[in-house]
Amino acid sequence: MRFDRFLKNVAPAIAMAVVATGGTGCDGKFSFNGKQGRRLGELDLDGDAPETVHLMGPDVVRIVAGDAFSIALEGSDDAKERMRFILDEEPCRSCAIAPAGPRRMAISRP
Repeated sequence: MRFDRFLKNVAPAIAMAVVATGGTGCDGKFSFNGKQGRRLGELDLDGDAPETVHLMGPDVVRIVAGDAFSIALEGSDDAKERMRFILDEEPCRSCAIAPAGPRRMAISRP
């Protein structure tokens, strides 16, 4: 899939998710499509990049062209530690991101 087509498909989902509220409670638990969120270090980033990204809070996401799929976080160590992700394969590979306070992240996609 070409990056410009990917961005065209993902941009509306990102915009809707940015204005959405909620996603996690104070206990740091997060689920999406019946799956529990995991820390970035626990994710298997091998395989194809997500076709969609769902952001469940006020964070900033940059999607950039890169050599391989990767996720890089910016922000305090505490916020990074509370961040939760889900990579889901059904119906297409998607990434759900739960909020943990103001921070920025970059998703690189080949």
